[in-house]
Amino acid sequence: DITERKRADLALREAEALYRSLVDNIPAGVFRKDLAGRYVFVNDQMCRFNDVPRELLLGRTAAEAATELSERRGTSDHPWKQTVAQINRGADHHKLIVQTGQTVILDEDWMPADGRRRCMHTVKTPVFGADGTIIGSQGVLFDITGLKQVEAALRASEERLQLASSVGGVGTFEHNHLTGEMQTSS
Repeated sequence: DITERKRADLALREAEALYRSLVDNIPAGVFRKDLAGRYVFVNDQMCRFNDVPRELLLGRTAAEAATELSERRGTSDHPWKQTVAQINRGADHHKLIVQTGQTVILDEDWMPADGRRRCMHTVKTPVFGADGTIIGSQGVLFDITGLKQVEAALRASEERLQLASSVGGVGTFEHNHLTGEMQTSS
C-alpha cells in the first residue's frame, strides 16, 4: 500500500530530523566511527573542538586524519602535534571498544591550533547493529575547562587559607547542631 509506505517514509524523515536537530545543536562534540575506525559522523561542535573541517575526518580513520592534519598544518607547530596525538589516542580507544564492548570514560587535556588549552570529559561507547553485534564506536565530548579552572582556584584558595591559618596560629571549628559534634582544625 502506497499510503502506508508514504506514512512510514514521513515518520522516518521526522525521526531523522529530530535526531539531527539534537545532535547538531547539543553543546558537545559527537562522533561515530564504523567498525574499521572511519569517521562516519561528526557534528559541528566536534569539528570546532578539534579545529578541523568535517571533510578532514569523514571517511577517514584517526590515523589517516592525523596524517592529513600533519601535512596540512606541519608537524613543527606544537598545538597541531598535540591534536595529532589526541586523534591517535582515539584510534586506540576505538580498537578497545570494538574488541571488548567496553565504555571508555576519561578527562583529557586538549590543545587545538588556537593554543587555548581545554579539558574535555569524553564518553566513548560501542555502536550496536540491529542484530546486536558491535558495528563501531561513538562518543560525546564535553568541554569542562571552566569546571577544572574553578576546581583549581578552589584548591589554591584552600591552600592559602591553610597557610594563613598555620602562620597566624588561627584555627577553625565546625559544629554540627543536629548531633552536637564539634570538629576543630589543628
